[in-house]
Amino acid sequence: MSMGLMRPSVAGSQIWGYGGATPAGRLAGLVGRAMGDSDWRRFGVGQLVNCRATTISLSIMSYVVTDADPNEVATLLFKAGQQPAAWLRSAGHLRDAAEMILKHELPAEISYSKERKIAEQEALAVSVRDGTDTGVADIKAIAPNYPPAQLLYAYAIENVLKGLIVSKRPGLIQQDKLHGELKTHDLIKLAKKAKAAVEQHERPVLKALSELSISAGRYPVALEPSWPPDPNALLGWGSAHPIMQAFFERTYKELESRVPEQLPRFGKVLVVR
Repeated sequence: MSMGLMRPSVAGSQIWGYGGATPAGRLAGLVGRAMGDSDWRRFGVGQLVNCRATTISLSIMSYVVTDADPNEVATLLFKAGQQPAAWLRSAGHLRDAAEMILKHELPAEISYSKERKIAEQEALAVSVRDGTDTGVADIKAIAPNYPPAQLLYAYAIENVLKGLIVSKRPGLIQQDKLHGELKTHDLIKLAKKAKAAVEQHERPVLKALSELSISAGRYPVALEPSWPPDPNALLGWGSAHPIMQAFFERTYKELESRVPEQLPRFGKVLVVR
């Protein structure tokens, strides 16, 4: 059995594939060196599974390098991961995961919203009764656990916008490091670089999502004092979700239209014995 190389085009980019002239043993040795050891562990976009044969499951691309040193493999995979199609797929995966959380937490939002209104009336009654400017009452419901979903949506929108940026400015794709133009979580700045339209009512939502992606959705405290202290309040306990979702869908469809050939839905497995 012999293996070789071909250079197919995927989404306008050139990446290496497999096809005929390299002995299977050489391929296995290359993969082993690229993995760093023989534990069959996850590496980059591929995965080796624990079996005698060398099996590579590919998710970002349909091809695998069979005749290059490990550094070249890493470089080619790095450049492939910056293609618009890769950003598009990542955005879709993040959105799907976020939607699962939102669906799960919706009943909590409904009960929390109801109990919050009751608590506001009770707190007002306390302030009137005591003749004070403030009153306090318990909200007898658990707030929906939305920040993790909002964090994922922030990352999903970030991926879409970065995909739009590189689709319009392919020169930003580098082989040694991510371009500085892409090194930010600020969605408003990314939208401007991507030349994506942002409606006035969407700006505060993108600003809130940026805060969630940087700290509010990830840690119990921000880098400095901020308001509101409750991350759920940033998107109005879910009331701003339709705006978030609409912005994602609009920009996702724009990026989708700019990707001439999308990544295959299913990964491929190469087995060498």
